[in-house]
Amino acid sequence: MKRAIYYRLIVTAFAAILLCGFVSAMSYAVYTQNQTEEWLTKLALCVSENYKYDSDAAELSKSAGNIRVIVITSDGTVIADSQANPADMENHADRKEVRNAGFGSVAVAMRKSATLGDRFMYAAVKAGDGNVLRLAYGYSGLASNLAAQLPAVLAAVISALILSLLLAGKFAKTVTNPLEKMVGALSSSDYDGLAQHKSSYPEIDKLNEALIARQTNAKQLERQKRDFFSNASHELKTPITSIVGFSEMLSRGMIEGENERGVIISRIETEAKRMNVLINDILTISTLESNAESPAKSEYAAFNFADVVKEAASAISPVKDNTAIAVHMALSEVSYHADRRQIYELCINLIENAVKYNIPGGSVYISLKNESGNLVLTVKDTGIGIPKEYQTRVFERFFRVDYGRNKKVGGTGLGLSIVKHIVGIYGGKISLQSEKEEGTTIVVSLPQAVTSVYTDFT
Repeated sequence: MKRAIYYRLIVTAFAAILLCGFVSAMSYAVYTQNQTEEWLTKLALCVSENYKYDSDAAELSKSAGNIRVIVITSDGTVIADSQANPADMENHADRKEVRNAGFGSVAVAMRKSATLGDRFMYAAVKAGDGNVLRLAYGYSGLASNLAAQLPAVLAAVISALILSLLLAGKFAKTVTNPLEKMVGALSSSDYDGLAQHKSSYPEIDKLNEALIARQTNAKQLERQKRDFFSNASHELKTPITSIVGFSEMLSRGMIEGENERGVIISRIETEAKRMNVLINDILTISTLESNAESPAKSEYAAFNFADVVKEAASAISPVKDNTAIAVHMALSEVSYHADRRQIYELCINLIENAVKYNIPGGSVYISLKNESGNLVLTVKDTGIGIPKEYQTRVFERFFRVDYGRNKKVGGTGLGLSIVKHIVGIYGGKISLQSEKEEGTTIVVSLPQAVTSVYTDFT
């Protein structure tokens, strides 16, 4: 890579220097030609002011700095020339500068002289007697002027090229050295060392930061996977241990009375149901996580969101501690396009938590509205609430608030994590407000909501 950068820099520098040299030389040659033309024009006007019908061409040439002077009649006949015999010269009526010359107006042209065989720049102006006064200045032309500058241009190009050879190597190292250090750190899995590699280029530093962030995310994901399986194993171990223990007691005849046998069988059934719920929750969250970036939109369909809320509420037993939890619903008839099963999981987890963590005889308030194009589902309870120190963690997998009442009602600790994943799939937002012993309010906002008709609490 270093060699490729080096060679490309040299080629680029050489091409740029050569182009700049050519453009500079061309610009200077054009500038010189324009300056020569301007000078000759002024000189022609000056000589024409001193010209008289009997003026000698040689004297006029001397006054003009020994520049060749030719006097031509209006019909093109050459009557005087400071450097040649007019009798030997052809008619000049067809010469461009002669045709275009005017009183006080100088016409300029460049070409090879038919008389002397050299290239000249001609400047012609009409004198007061009607004759054309023409000055001829030896001028090799733009190409010759450009060629004359070639040695200086080549010297500059060679000097700049040598300098670029020296600088290109240093520049290539400033690019490749940080990248080589990054590759070395990655090869040795020294991810912490990546942060120490700084360069002179923000782009390389951004790449470095992106690699650090990627490795950090990979570590975090790996840690989350380990924690997930560890927690899942721990949660499954308890009901499995209970079921195995009670089963052994029954199979060995350790339980004699029918009442005791009934209690043990009931405990086995309870633990089996608990394990079934836990496994279902684990499968649900695993499926959600695997489809979080590309959900199966082929399963999306339009449905009435309010019907799903009602279905979820009817599936939850409102009885807690032998008292009924009052469930109040104020639902808009909102059409929504999504995976109906996922929305059902979202609703049933929110409502179940609101009932499970409520106080005996408490209330749950469920509202569904369409606000500014967003579907807003609010589930509020009058329950035991969540302490401030736990509120930022309740959406973590397997996290459960650590106090007595929570142990009493049980749970897998996956419900709100499932809710969070579903909300994320649909690009929504979720917020929580809670005070200990005063209840909890969870608000879910999902985009793409459409028409709604609001109804009051019942």
